Parts: sequence; C-alpha cells; structure tokens
Amino acid sequence: MNRSFSFDNLDVHFIDSNGPVVDAFKISVSESPIIVCDLETTGLDPLNHQISLIGIGVQSSSNRFKAFLFDQLQHDWSKLLQPLMEDSSIYKIFHNGKFDWKFLQRQLGIDVHPILDTMQTGQIMDNGLLERQEGHYSLGGMADRFLDLKLEKDQNLRTSFNGGPYTEEQFRYAALDLYAPAMLWNHLEQELDAKLKEIVSLEGSVIAPTGSMELNGFRIDTGSLDQLQHQLEEKLKELESGLPIIGSAKTHPDLFNTSGDEFQGSRLLVNSPKQIKEFAYEHWKIKLKATDKKSLSKSCHPEARMLFERILDCRDLQKKLNTYLSRFRELDVDGRLRGSFNALGTATGRFSSSSPNLQNIPKSKEYRRLFVPEPGSKMIVCDYSQVELRVAAELAGDTKMIEAFQTDKDLHAITASRMFDTPLEQIKPEERQRAKAVNFGLIYNMQPKRLYEDGVSKNLKEAREFVNAFFDLYQGFRTFHRDLIRTVMNQSKKGPVDFRTLRSGRRRWFDHHQLYWPNGGIRPNVVYNTPVQGLAGDGLKQALRILWPELKQTSAKLLAVVHDEMVLEAPENEASKVLQATENAMIKGLETYLEKVPVKVESVIAESWAGKA
Repeated sequence: MNRSFSFDNLDVHFIDSNGPVVDAFKISVSESPIIVCDLETTGLDPLNHQISLIGIGVQSSSNRFKAFLFDQLQHDWSKLLQPLMEDSSIYKIFHNGKFDWKFLQRQLGIDVHPILDTMQTGQIMDNGLLERQEGHYSLGGMADRFLDLKLEKDQNLRTSFNGGPYTEEQFRYAALDLYAPAMLWNHLEQELDAKLKEIVSLEGSVIAPTGSMELNGFRIDTGSLDQLQHQLEEKLKELESGLPIIGSAKTHPDLFNTSGDEFQGSRLLVNSPKQIKEFAYEHWKIKLKATDKKSLSKSCHPEARMLFERILDCRDLQKKLNTYLSRFRELDVDGRLRGSFNALGTATGRFSSSSPNLQNIPKSKEYRRLFVPEPGSKMIVCDYSQVELRVAAELAGDTKMIEAFQTDKDLHAITASRMFDTPLEQIKPEERQRAKAVNFGLIYNMQPKRLYEDGVSKNLKEAREFVNAFFDLYQGFRTFHRDLIRTVMNQSKKGPVDFRTLRSGRRRWFDHHQLYWPNGGIRPNVVYNTPVQGLAGDGLKQALRILWPELKQTSAKLLAVVHDEMVLEAPENEASKVLQATENAMIKGLETYLEKVPVKVESVIAESWAGKA
C-alpha cells in the first residue's frame, strides 16, 4: 500500500502500486533538469541479488525535497522509469553510481545516463592527498565532512531491505540516501572550476562501460587451463627436486642432487631468506644482504649463480600457479571470470583492476590464450601504438619526435642511430631494442644507473652517453622537464601543489612528501609521469565515452581496459564492424587532446586474447 509522510524538509512517498502519487511523481520529475537516484538491494552482487527499492529524489519549487521510493520487489517499475533514467537531457546524481548502474542494467536493462557521481567528484577534488581514511568517500563520510549531516549507517539497517513491510526508520534511511547526494552536489559543484567539471562529466560517462566490463567478464578455457597448470606443476617439481638438501649429516657431492640418491634432511626452501643466506655463506662465503631477484641476480660465482637462477625460476612458477592460475578458477556459474575496475584507481587518473587484477595478466600467449570468446564469437583487441611517447612528444612540443610520428618514421631506429652513431639503415634489431628502452625511460627521467642495471648499456659511461644522445636529439624535452620542475617547485613553497594534467585539467595534489626525497631533492619522475600518463588515460576515457553508444547498437561486449588496450567480444558477423568502431573511437578520443601528433591504433580479430600477445 502506498504511503506518504514527512520529516524535517523531506516529503517521502513509498510506492508499491499505481495511483495518484505516481502522477505526482511524473509532474515532479518533468519540472526538474536534475534528479537524484539510489537503490536499496537485497545484497551487493547484481548477478545474485535483487533491487528492493528504486529511489528518485527531486528538489521541489517550494524548496522541499521529495523522495519517491518504488518497491521493485512488489511491482516492476522499469516501464515507468526507463525513459526517465535514459533521458539524456536530465542529469542523474548518484553516489557510487557504478553499483546502481550494474543492478539497473543487469536486472532491468536500463542504461542510466548521464550521471554525476558525488563520490567520484570528491575523489577528483582530493586526488593525490594522502590523508584519506577508510570511509573517506562513503556517503556518510562525505555528508559528515561537507554538510555536517550525520547519516545512520548501521550495518543491520543497511542490509534490511529484503521486502516489506518496511519501517519508518527504513524509509528515513532510504530518503536520506537521496537527500544527502543532492545536497552534496549542490555544495561540491561550487568548488569545481570549468576543467574539473569536464572531468566529473567525463568520469560519469565511463561509469556505464566500466560497469559493463564488470558484468561481462571473460570466458575461461578450463581445458587449456588444466593443461597449463599440469605443465607448470611438473616443471616446478622438477626444479625443486634439484634444490640442495639442508640439515643433512653429510655434504652431498652433487649440489643439485641429480644422482637421485636419498639423504636425510630437507630441500632448501626458495622463499626462506634465512636458509638461502646461511647456505650461500656456508658453501661459498657469500654474504647476502637480501634474497630478492635483484640481489640474487648479481652473483658472479658460477655455482652460486646456478642455484640462485633455480631459486628464481621456482619462485616464478609458484607465482604463476598461485597468483594467476588459481585466480582463473574463481569463475561464476556461467564460466566467466569477473573482476573489478576502478576508473579512478591511480593518481594519474588511469584505470586500476582488482579481484582479480585483470590488468596484471602476463602478456605471454600461454596465459592470454586461456581468455576466449563464446562459441560463434571473436575477440577484438585494440591497442594504442606508443601512446605515452606520442603524448609526451605533443606536450613537450619536441619538433624532432613530432616529425617522426607525422611521417610515420621508426622513432626507435632514429634514436638508435644517434645513440650508436650509425646510419639509420644499418641499425641492428638489438640496437633498436635498446633505443626503445631509452625512449620510454627518459621521458620519465630514467637515470644512467637504471639503464645500466637493466642491461640497456654496457657500463655507466655508455649509459650517460645514451642519456646525452637522447636529450641532444629531442631537445624539447629538456625545456619541458625544466619548466615542469620550476612550476611545481615554485608552487610547493606555498603548500601542497595543485598540479593539473595539461590540456585535460585533471587535478593531482602533490604535498612535500610526494615531491621531495628525504634528503631534500625533488622527485622528477613523479612530475614528468603525471601529465603524460594522465593525458593518455583521459584520452582513453574519451574513447570509451564515444564508443559506448555505438556498442549498444551491436551485440558486442566490452571485457576490459588494460592500460592502453581495449578488449572486446563480438559475434563473428559483427567483429569487423566493432573493430572499426573501436579503432575510430580510440583515435577520436585521444585527438580530443592531441593537435599535432597523429594517433595510431593496432587491432586484431582473434580466437583468444593471445591474438595480440
């Protein structure tokens, strides 16, 4: 039975059937260019739980806030609400809108848009500040911080919406979940400059494609997964069987025990720093300070090096089995692997992924061939070509690098020619590969020592020569880097630096701790990294904004955004069309910010994600 009541300056209407209050609702929303939306659900998983209440809030002309709570468990309100939710002329305010979007899309087929998300807005305003605490951007946390409004967030009350009859306390809770975002938006909007408003709008537009990636997930080829797991387990057993035995009464004559003889004691544990250090000192008088990969790889002792390589190989296989393959078995009932994507997961504004981290899947074919489309469909993988170099060249205004991209020349070969003082046509593949590392490293201030440690140069002297060769060839980067450092150093004298991604205007706060080393020196790589990766990330989000309406006209599924790559699945007869649409969107998205450097996308239609590995 429909019910209405008021408290403070809120008018609350609970609706479980048609009646005059539905007509009043239609009139109220027709008079407003912006509404507030929130769902109460029976749980947190849109695949297994249901929508209990659909809340719509509107500020009336009499300055009273009206909260309409539709009981979705008793009556399907999608026919009434879908036109409103998908009306592009009416903005919808959410707090953590991805959660609500996923429920509405999965269960009612509603693609709610356009969205202004108050949680995202708070994160965009504060991005880079270190004093974030748990709950800092929850609705209760933000309402308390910005509005001095205390919300009841008792866990029992939050999880009590499993069907009526509902209490007045529950209605009050649901109504305030609408009122608080409305008041938050009114407050936060005043703090946003024009550029930040554009970022808030951009982030709101990628909620739908981000939510769809989480709903879609990847299909996993479990047969191939079983085979790979068996191969890795056998390889690990083989390696472990050759580890030395410790705690034995006598020294084994064969370090790796290849004779097959049995001795008392146990195998060296590859993840035990204590055992490895003791064994290295006892046998070779090697004093190890640490047993990480970097430390073990430094050894020049031939016998020790053999053992250390075996230890590192064992660790690598353990990681592959425990970090990757075990997670690939955490499938939903439909055989798909679903993870979470956070569009604001990094300080630069790029995506992050978790549970599992789908951005951390090894690029080798043995892993990516496990990710396959449904029968009758194809994988589509589209990747920006050298996107960070292209963005860096544009921002630095470096004429040499810009010209190389405009004429589609081999940038790495050009750099190699200068590094090795060799004619362009005589550059060897190995020299080009080393130049590639220099190009990608020096736009972010990689130091000669790192070039040497990574094997790019033969010694520190050559590493310094490579650095000089790069900056002599691409002189625009000297000026670009110098100006960035001057800007942040001057601002840092007044307090935290309000750094903005060039051209897009995304904010990243830098405090003294983030900008300076303990010895007082500045951290230049942080300063150089932010504008390049930030703009590349914003270009990708512009691409998602452009692509999403076109994808909705097809049967394609967006599966993942992995750094500069989009992964999709489409029926075979639509694959070419979807590939072209994705390529065009990625080019147009980055062209939002790039004026001189052309954008290039490399794409493939394949039988698995390994098609481009």
